[in-house]
Amino acid sequence: MPDYTVVYVVLAVWALLLIGLLVRGIHVIQPYQQGVVVLLGAYKRLLQPGFNWVTPVASVRRVDLRSQRLVVQAPWSAPLGSTAQAGIVITYRIVDAPAALFQTQDLRGDLATRARKAAVELMGSGHDLTTPGEQLQFGAQLAEQIAPEAKRMGVAVEMVTLEPSPSPGAP
Repeated sequence: MPDYTVVYVVLAVWALLLIGLLVRGIHVIQPYQQGVVVLLGAYKRLLQPGFNWVTPVASVRRVDLRSQRLVVQAPWSAPLGSTAQAGIVITYRIVDAPAALFQTQDLRGDLATRARKAAVELMGSGHDLTTPGEQLQFGAQLAEQIAPEAKRMGVAVEMVTLEPSPSPGAP
């Protein structure tokens, strides 16, 4: 009677490898996320929340679609109120996950840079930010200026506000 031990071992190893590949392809995307499938460096498809199976050689990048807050130090030195400098607060959310991943290397950094440039341009038009109404108007105008570039990056700007941030050395 022939000995099939070697055949059984080889079949068991192949079965384990196949199970491993199948399990490696399972990706769970949370309800507030989308997954972006990248295969050999190219965008392939978008994964919706839930269980998804993707070929094991592809990579999946998860993108958080919830509103996010970015605080940018204001590019001017004039104080907002008497004891604080202004911080530009951008509330945004990603609406196009592939664009957010592939249109920029550093989404938050690019948004911050655009906000600083737009704020400098707006300040040149003589804004006085001492009253809350003027601050709200400035934030709305800033949001309008940031929005087109943000849209190109797959982002919707929900709101831009000014908040005092503690001055250096303040308690």
